[in-house]
Amino acid sequence: MHLPSHQLDLTTSAASAVLAAAALAASAFPGWKRVLGTGDSPTRQNLAAGEGLVPPTPGLLAGGAGLVFALQMLNFPISTGASGHILGGLALAIAFGPRSAMWLMAAIITVQALLFGDGGLTTLGANILNMAIVGVWVGWGALRLSNAVLGNDSAQGKPEPLGHIARLAQLAGVAFAGWVSVMAAALSCAVQLAVANQVNWWLVATTLLPVHAWIGLGDALAAGMIYYAVAFSRGRGTKRVGVLPGANFTAAIYTAGLALVAVVLAPWASSLPDGLEWSLTKLNMEAIAENAGSLAARLENTLSPWQLADYELPFWPGMGWSSMLAGWLGLAMVSGVVWMGVIAQAAMSKARLAKLSPRR
Repeated sequence: MHLPSHQLDLTTSAASAVLAAAALAASAFPGWKRVLGTGDSPTRQNLAAGEGLVPPTPGLLAGGAGLVFALQMLNFPISTGASGHILGGLALAIAFGPRSAMWLMAAIITVQALLFGDGGLTTLGANILNMAIVGVWVGWGALRLSNAVLGNDSAQGKPEPLGHIARLAQLAGVAFAGWVSVMAAALSCAVQLAVANQVNWWLVATTLLPVHAWIGLGDALAAGMIYYAVAFSRGRGTKRVGVLPGANFTAAIYTAGLALVAVVLAPWASSLPDGLEWSLTKLNMEAIAENAGSLAARLENTLSPWQLADYELPFWPGMGWSSMLAGWLGLAMVSGVVWMGVIAQAAMSKARLAKLSPRR
């Protein structure tokens, strides 16, 4: 669902970028220290408190972002003759909370645009808005609604242990929320395309949404798996899971290992056009020429000889191990950017606290 630069006009791209930047900036204020914690043991608060189920340590955040990046390389075929990959935004929100998920998804999308040319720089704000903000928060809202309907949305974080039927129902609600997150992102993308190309938004929506309804099943599975693995496996319903000393490091290693394995499978990913490409072809949407002279477009032209197009090393195209090496490079970039960002944020927070604390 990565929009290329030539599919949106500059006005729509700029408006989307402003909205995305505003949402990310707003998330950096209330509760930000809690969301990007420094590794302290988590409290037993549930999802109603706006937190994830996993302690947001630097290693786990970097590993989680890397895993989602790797899984996005694995396109799977769907019945319409197109392919798709998970977005992973809600899975990250379940693990670390929606605010952290926004920033992790933004980091992934930015690396994809800069290093691989997957999504344009002009439309970077639009892609972040669709996948990192709309998808994450609408999916999170659907999850909260599901928990409220099932009576497990207590802000006190002390739900009763769930029976087997209740667990299955809650797992189905989580999977539905994952599917909703993809549909919301696709609908946001459809509105942008309709506005930029001055066509009937219903025509665009009825083309994008059916194909992404199939793609959303991947996110339903991902969200359900992370929820089951972290919450239900320890019999705590929606409680935030506590961990033993040293387990954060072990979990980060396991997550990084899963990401490395996922990249190994990339050469066998479907080569069919993804859901957005398939939809654009069906709608016969032409490139918008005004973007050619934009600053972002000129930067794209400068970067393109150095980018790993199609997630392959340019000097070894068409080889499976070339895709693996490119994927591992991207994985290292995403994880490294997230790790350094979290460490820098923690250092700045400590410095601010030190200035505010009274001197003895």
